[in-house]
This record gives sequence, structure tokens and C-alpha cells, in this order.
Amino acid sequence: MALNSEGIEPEPRLLIGATFTATPLEEPIRFWFDELNLSYRLEFAPYQQLLAALLDPAGLFAANRRGANVVLFRLEDLAPSAQSLEAHALELAGVLRRAASATQVPWLVSVCPDSPRCLETQERQSLGERLRLALHRELAGQPNVFLISADAVIARYEVTEVDDPLGERAGHVPYRDFFFAALGTQLVRTILALERDPFKVIAVDCDNTLWTGICGEDGPTGVVIDEARRSLQHVVAAQRQQGMLLALVSKNNQPDVEATFASHPEMPLRWSDFAATRINWEPKSTNLVQLASHLNLGLNSFIFLDDDAKECAEVRRECPEVQTLQLPAVAKEIPRFLQHAWVFDHVKPLTSEDHRRSEMYSEEQQRGRLERQSRDLAEFIASLRLEVLFAPVTPETLPRAAQLTQRTNQMNSALRRYTEAELKAALDNGELDAFTVAVNDRFGSYGLVGLLLYRPGAGSLDVPCFMLSCRALGRGVEHRMLAHAAELAKQAGKAAVNMEFQQGPRNQPAREFLSRLSIQLLHKRFPDAQTASLEIPVDELRLLQYLPPDTPSIVAASAPQPGIDHKPATRRPDYERIAKHLNNAPRILAAIAEKRRQRSTPERAITSPPETSLQRQLASIWCDLLGLRAVGIDDDFFDLGGHSLLAVQLLSRIHRDLGIELPDSVIYSEKLRIRNLARHVELQQLGVEHQADYQELLAEIEALSDEEVAALLADEER
Repeated sequence: MALNSEGIEPEPRLLIGATFTATPLEEPIRFWFDELNLSYRLEFAPYQQLLAALLDPAGLFAANRRGANVVLFRLEDLAPSAQSLEAHALELAGVLRRAASATQVPWLVSVCPDSPRCLETQERQSLGERLRLALHRELAGQPNVFLISADAVIARYEVTEVDDPLGERAGHVPYRDFFFAALGTQLVRTILALERDPFKVIAVDCDNTLWTGICGEDGPTGVVIDEARRSLQHVVAAQRQQGMLLALVSKNNQPDVEATFASHPEMPLRWSDFAATRINWEPKSTNLVQLASHLNLGLNSFIFLDDDAKECAEVRRECPEVQTLQLPAVAKEIPRFLQHAWVFDHVKPLTSEDHRRSEMYSEEQQRGRLERQSRDLAEFIASLRLEVLFAPVTPETLPRAAQLTQRTNQMNSALRRYTEAELKAALDNGELDAFTVAVNDRFGSYGLVGLLLYRPGAGSLDVPCFMLSCRALGRGVEHRMLAHAAELAKQAGKAAVNMEFQQGPRNQPAREFLSRLSIQLLHKRFPDAQTASLEIPVDELRLLQYLPPDTPSIVAASAPQPGIDHKPATRRPDYERIAKHLNNAPRILAAIAEKRRQRSTPERAITSPPETSLQRQLASIWCDLLGLRAVGIDDDFFDLGGHSLLAVQLLSRIHRDLGIELPDSVIYSEKLRIRNLARHVELQQLGVEHQADYQELLAEIEALSDEEVAALLADEER
């Protein structure tokens, strides 16, 4: 939410600082920015100046107002000796914690792998493990610091080659491109999880999705819960624990589905885990729209899982807002697909409301039954026995308060979004004050559902934004919020409450609420403009009460319409392609190389094409690194766009692909051409092939007596 001096939101930046050369991350990160339509400016902190950059109160990290800061370090880079390493590591943790607390952007931190040469002793390995745990303890409590496990990245993206001794020696590039591709992917994956609107519902098919087989044909006991489907159910169950709602959407007979759950108690999922079901023979898109209305949520918050290509195509066509994922046809590929389905990523800590979401929707269903039994809305609201509680924002409620600013779209007067760090900073420095709203009734707790931000103005209490979760709308809670704001204004000696409004794509309910207040209290129309304000005298607003309307149509005007209110069309990430085809480091590197080739100019004439098998191998490596379709054996590497870092990577690729370790001097002592490079490789190969014979010959010569050596020399002379 930080604005620059001109009042304009700055361009988001991804700033990376490391204790080693981290620029090989640039290409994977830019690849993902393009894939995901993320408009970040990528920058790197100066080489070998990480600590100084973190300490500088006016430096790059401190100046990053929007985007993310990334800090990568190896323990072995922090100190020359093991004796001083612990002190240096803890010093860095303290500096990091202070730097993060002074900024509002998220910080992504990873302790990257030490080299095998540094981990040769058990003592050094134990020290590394102990320091990693200590660093985690030091940094885990900071709300805008997100720790990324390098070991988890290596395992998730199947990185089999991490260490690059040649690259480290030549340019302090300690890792192979596989690791950089995996780490860059995880960094962008984490940023996307922090930035995107959260998904709230998983709607899942039954036959050949939750189980193998068709329960209506094979019978409830005839379907099979194979390992792949068990894995899927575990993932879906874990998402429920993360606060997501589960729904069944299946073309089936409901008794057969219920019987299948009852017949398989070994399944990770239970019938009772699902907040709603639509099991019938209607199009699945129709059922999803009905579920959105029933759950009072937008279709853009739904994930739909199905095995059938036709069903997925129908939902994509009719409900493009829904994130539809078709499972792989080969069952054994399902676990990997789920591991790389980024839609399931949860980075932010869970709030108490997240943990209770399924329970709260069950309570809401009970309220719905009571409403249908009531004679009118007034009787229903009276019978709920609502309790509305106001409180300042505390450290315990801060995460949920920030979450409300990010997730509340309809009853939200100005759509101002705050991260937890941004909201904390605004409250700590006195820029804003706030109160939260919690609601209870006879059926249970709605949780913390509302937030009102305010600050003192010249003669009024200014309310730049107030918001209320959909599940508490239409019951007078919003009226009580403003009446409470009027009480605070009176205590502060202000004569009025001034509410700001900013039109967004989905906050029409907030405009209608303010419009009715304007007519009810001021007897004038609310301005029909994108930006407006409503100033109401304190004495009028303190007495504000909610009077349920006699006709349901008036209530509907305040209620959200999740099946109709859509977000503006934007290019969404192709999560299914990512999960199926960009799910390990080699595949990601291949996609990056293909994108390089697509950017190259195919018309470039080659005057001296490769002639030998070795030259063709080297040319293929050059094309990968330079993003060219073809190169000649007399072309100069640097004239084609190469640079020193790429030259270091060239040596690493030759070592990896050909098993030949060339000296650094090869890339700087003469023109770097394939013809010359092939000659160096051949000489090295020749030396390696004959090394054993040479050593054996030396041993034989050393074993000869002086007389035998003289006889051999005499034979040579003849």
C-alpha cells in the first residue's frame, strides 16, 4: 500500500541479495514472470555486499516499498573458520530481523547448501544443522519473513546435481543450473502464493477421481482406493485443515455416493468433511454456480478437480472464473501433479477463522434452516440473538485483520489491501487506528468478520475503509460498526464521521449501503462517481439502527451475488500445464532453453558449421546457453552475446556433459571458438585416456636398474 512521493503506487521489485554469485537465477525468474504475467522489476544487490546492503537504512532493501526482498546465503560464506561461524550467523539473523521489521514487503530467506568440501567432517555437518535450526528460531517469528528450505526445493524439483566446483572456482557460482532453476521457481511460486487472491473451495468429482471405478456400476464396495487416489484424498484433506471448504460435484445418484463413503472407512476423506454437495445429472458448471450462491462465495475462489476431459472443458467454457484442473490420465502421475499444483500452496500463517471455516459453514446452514422457518426477516434476526464485539487490533488479531483487507471484496468501502507488515506499520506509526468486529449468535461464532480503519481529520473522524465479511452481511452488523465509529468520533471531539468510497469491480454492496445511509440520514443521493465520500453528523450516526425491510428485495440489494459478480478478465497462470509439464528442474531448464530459441533469429547465416561429433556437442551447449538455433565453429562466444558468467557456465556444462574439466584460462587466453574449444577438449580426453598407461610406464622405468636402462638406450640408438 506504500505510495511514492507523487502518490503513485511504485512498480513492484524483486530484489535479490546473496553471499555468492546469484545472477544465474535471473533467467529462471524472468521465465516464470513471463509465464505467470507478473510485472516485477528484477534487481540484484551488489556482489559480496549483502550485510552492508541489509544494514544501510537508505539502501536497496530498505527502499523496496512494493514487491519482495530475497536473501540467500551459505553458512561457509559467512566466516573463514568454523570457530567464528556461529557468531557471524547469529549476527546476520539479527540484522535480517531488524531489516525486515523496518519494511513492509515480504522477505524470502533461504540458507543454501554448503559445498561438499566444506562438509567433509561430521563436526562441520553437525554445526551446520545446529545453526540452521538456530536461524529458523531467530527468524520464524517475524511476520513478513518466509523461510525457504533448500533441501525441500532440491527434493521437490528432483535436483540430482547441486554442487559446481568449477563454477565456484571461476566465478563464485557454487551451484549447477538445475539448482538455480529449482530455486528460482520456488521463489516465484512463493511470491505468487503471497500475491494472488486466495482460493477458498475445492469442488471435486467422485468416480475415477476420489476413487477408481464407478460406484453406480461397480457398487459402493466395488470401487478401489488405489495409492494415487489415496494420495489425492490426503492432499484434499490437508487443504481442509488449511481452512478450505470441500464440495462434491458429481454426476451420480447421491445414495450411491454416500454408501461408497460408508463402505470405505479407510479413505482419508469422510462424507462429513464436505460443506456442500451437488450430486445429480445437471451440468457441472450449473452445479458450481449454485454452490457459489449457496456458500456465498465468488466462483473465482473455486478449484474444480475432475478426471474427465469433457467435464473439464464444459466447466472452463461456462465458468472461466473457476480454476479447473484435469487429473493426469496415468494414475501414477497424480501424486507429482498434486505436489506441483501451485493452487494448493499456503504460505501465510493460518488464522483461527481459517481453522474453523468448515465448522462455521455448518453453523451457517443451521441459520439458513432457522431463516426458512421464520415468518419474516425481523423475527429471524431477533431469534439469532446476535452479539457484536468491538476491540482494538492486537498482535493476536493482526493477521486476521490484514487478511480481511485482502479477502473482503463486496462490503468493502475502498478496497485498500494491506499485508500484515503494512497494517502493523500503519497502526504503530499512528497513520491509522482501527477496531475489529467479532460476531456470535445462538449457533456459534462467526469469528472476526469486520474491520474499520480510521484517523482524526480536521473536524471529523475520517474512515478511509471499512469492511465486513459476507457471512455477516444483512444482519445489521455494518450499522453497528458505523454507530461505534460515531461513538469514537464523539469521544475525540469530532462533529462528524467522514466515510470514503472507491468503486471496485465487486464492491457494489458497499455503494448501495452508503447510498441508503445518505438517503436515510442526510436525505440526499450518494454521488454516482468512482471516488466519493459521505460525511454524517455524529449525533445522527450514533443512533443508527438496522430495521429489517418488509420485502426481501431490499435485503437482496445488500447481499453479495457471487455467481454474478465477476472479476475483470485477466490472464491466469496455466496451473495445469505447470503441474503436468514444468514439475522438475530438467523440464524447467528445457522450457527455458526453448524460449531462448524462440527469441533467436533463424535467418542468421552459418559460414562454418560443425564437422565432428565433438564440435556438434559443443555447438549444442552453445545454442542452449546463448539462445541461438545454430552456431559456427569459428564464431566468437562473446561476439554472439556471451559474457563472463555464461563462460563460467559453459565450462560447467562441458564438465557435466562431456566429463572434461577445462582450466579457466581456456575462456580468456584466446578467442573462444568451438574450433579452439574442441582442440582443448581433445587434448584433455587424450590425457585422460592415456593417463593409466603413462603411470604404468613410469612405474616400470623406475623399477629398472642402471644397467637395464643403459641397455635400453643402446637399443634405441641402434
